[in-house]
Amino acid sequence: MVQILIKNGLVYDPLNSINGEVMDLGVKNGKIVDPSEVNLNEAVVVDASGKVVLPGGIDIHSHIAGPKVNVGRLIRPEDHYLTNIPHKPPFKRAETGLTVPNVFRIGYDYARMGYTFVAEPATPPLKTRHTHEELNAIPMIDKMAFVLVDSNWIVLDLIQESRRDMLTAYLGWLLYATKTYSLKIVDAGSDAAWMIKGEGLSLDDQVPGYNLTPKDIIKA
Repeated sequence: MVQILIKNGLVYDPLNSINGEVMDLGVKNGKIVDPSEVNLNEAVVVDASGKVVLPGGIDIHSHIAGPKVNVGRLIRPEDHYLTNIPHKPPFKRAETGLTVPNVFRIGYDYARMGYTFVAEPATPPLKTRHTHEELNAIPMIDKMAFVLVDSNWIVLDLIQESRRDMLTAYLGWLLYATKTYSLKIVDAGSDAAWMIKGEGLSLDDQVPGYNLTPKDIIKA
């Protein structure tokens, strides 16, 4: 039974209306308990004086996996072989990369900063299988992903044809098929404009090839 006593930390816990109070916390079997429940003869005592103690951090928007991250790795090969932290078996994998870290460093760095959960906010449907492979390789933190739909041609076709029921069904299937948690719309229609015309869009510009504007896509 692992027991820990964290002493004199500056505690922030909004759920329990604790806003920067110096106090002790007990940990028993992986759960926060009253310090009186901790056996001091068996516990690890941590002096957290001058340090902040708070629930695990949540990053709701961080590009940690997927094709755009791998493009960054491809254009910075020197970022990896010059920054290697060796593998320490059996507990720790090798860390490389500072500009675009490898999957192991991503997990370790977030854990070092006190984060426990990170959301990957943009994965294209056709590449999401590999996004999940990368997420599964990131250690120590919980992860989820959002699937990109803002310039999806099927979505644009269904919006233009006013086929709302089919659009709803397609988006629901997309979430199921990609095992993602949310739909992501960013710069609606701009990818289509960039591929066709090599330029972006403002909110009321027409999407090339469609009788739609970014505003129409967002409203749909």
